Amino acid sequence: MAQIDAINRVINLVSLVVLLFAIVKVYRQVRSLNLLDYLIMYLKYRQTIYEEMQKNPQIRQKQLLSIGITMLIATFWVISSLQHLMADWNFSNLLNVITTFGLLFLFLFQTWQTKHLNEDNRYLTFAYNYQRRHFDDVLQIFEKKLAEWTPQDDADQREWDRFHQLLERVKTEAEHNRRAAMFSDDLYALFDDKLLLHEGSEPLTFHEKGILSYYVGYWDAGPYNDYTLGMLEDMDDRERKVVTRVFNVTMGLMAAGLVWVAVRQVVG
Repeated sequence: MAQIDAINRVINLVSLVVLLFAIVKVYRQVRSLNLLDYLIMYLKYRQTIYEEMQKNPQIRQKQLLSIGITMLIATFWVISSLQHLMADWNFSNLLNVITTFGLLFLFLFQTWQTKHLNEDNRYLTFAYNYQRRHFDDVLQIFEKKLAEWTPQDDADQREWDRFHQLLERVKTEAEHNRRAAMFSDDLYALFDDKLLLHEGSEPLTFHEKGILSYYVGYWDAGPYNDYTLGMLEDMDDRERKVVTRVFNVTMGLMAAGLVWVAVRQVVG
């Protein structure tokens, strides 16, 4: 058992060194650029960047190596935290187990989500939590847009009738199978500029744009991407400084938290 503990401690020490090296490397890269400008560029050319990276074998190998090393580190942290808990059952060790399991799960989910987003251009929240919470809000927005739209001629009336029938079918389906209605083709068809941006209706509010953009990410990440990009590009200098400071502080806290978890596995 002593040999296993010694090996585990060496592995965790190596993990700590690797983590510190990675943090320093990221810091040196981030320090030389404006985070907001980088994020805007990424949002504009995300899929193009991903496609070009996949064509380069060396970059793909580095990606796989990075994922593999991160997986090993997170796995060893989980094993170490479980050993500490079995040796001494207390709240601190229990919290350590929850933290390491949470980091491993978060990494796996984020890796899958990023791959899915880049390959299929679909943005999915975990277990469709966002869609479940905002389904009723989305229906209310569609109802509001139909109420604001006064048809001007026969063609306009036919379009209004079409959207009204789609909405009624979604609401009827929701009474029998809410999940099916949440992701039905009829609901997706309502995400149409003819309805949402009709010249006879009030412009969408900032809040409404956010709900619709995130919700439609189940089918297409484009509106979500454009919504986020629009927010960043519309910021003035004061807002950019505030957001950049928040990004920097958040990244610093995340780095400090990871270092604390790594040290916790070493010292026990």
